[in-house]
Formats: sequence, structure tokens, C-alpha cells
Amino acid sequence: MSDCFGLVSAPVLVSPATDDHRECLNGVHRSDGGSIRHHRACELDGREVAHQDVGRGVEMPDGTMAVLDDVALERLPLPTRHLIEVLGFVPADTIDPISGGG
Repeated sequence: MSDCFGLVSAPVLVSPATDDHRECLNGVHRSDGGSIRHHRACELDGREVAHQDVGRGVEMPDGTMAVLDDVALERLPLPTRHLIEVLGFVPADTIDPISGGG
């Protein structure tokens, strides 16, 4: 009997080994302490853009912008988009628990 097996998909959860304990600071107006807001504005018409109207795009060589929707992004031919190739395993005690490296 053989101990070989075929293609195996194994879902994994990837999470950081350490937590970020830095204090997050907000932008404020020095003179009165008012919060500074970052507004999404269109470079062409200067109007503020609602979050739900912000898309993704790529600038073409001629300077025009190609706007991509979620359907177009899902259709991109990325063969490794949802795959992780396992090249090997190492003993757990050889991994530095802080940096994740050896």
C-alpha cells in the first residue's frame, strides 16, 4: 500500500504573532484642538466623493484611468490568487516566536 496522496487544500488562518501596542494619534488643529478630517475629493471636479463611490483603477500608458469593478478584479487570470504552495515543514522549536523567522 502506498502512503502517497493527491492535491490537498488546507484552509489556514494567518495572523500576526505580536500585537501593535503603539498609541494611535489623531490629527488636530493646533490652535483649537479640532479634529482634522481627510476628505475624499475627485481631482477632476473637486467634489467630495462618498466612500461607497470610491472604486479602484489603474492608470494606462496614455494617462487615462481604467476603472475596475469587483467582477473585473475576480476575472483577472491570477492562478495563485487563492493558493499557497507548501514547500516544507520545520520543527516548531526552530521558529523565533517574536519575529516568526528562524
